[in-house]
Amino acid sequence: NIYFFYAPDDRKDKASIDRWALECKRLFAVLDTQLQKADGLSPGRNFILGGSEPTIADFAVYPWIRGLRKREKIAVFLRMDAETYPGMIRWADGMGERKGVQRGARVNASPMMAENGLKERHGKADFEAEAY
Repeated sequence: NIYFFYAPDDRKDKASIDRWALECKRLFAVLDTQLQKADGLSPGRNFILGGSEPTIADFAVYPWIRGLRKREKIAVFLRMDAETYPGMIRWADGMGERKGVQRGARVNASPMMAENGLKERHGKADFEAEAY
């Protein structure tokens, strides 16, 4: 939300910030509820649609959750913690541990998002061997 980050304190639109925060929290609750459903593999789902491997849904949602969690001011404001959203945080931590996700997060990343970011990627040789 642009008001939350860039507007001076005396020009912040409280209604806009509240609307944005409530929508984020609603979506976090939906995601958390989905991820806490048992899928036969574990007490809670490891991936949004269940199953043993991530789907396009996981890869589409993960960057948004990761980005919000990386911004401490937002994460605290939205209470993005394991106590409030245990399923979502467990899932995000699990996605972040995947080697392919770690590699992908480095491409075109700002220093805040990945200190070892790559400006661009052209092939497997762009990453060190340990990344695989």
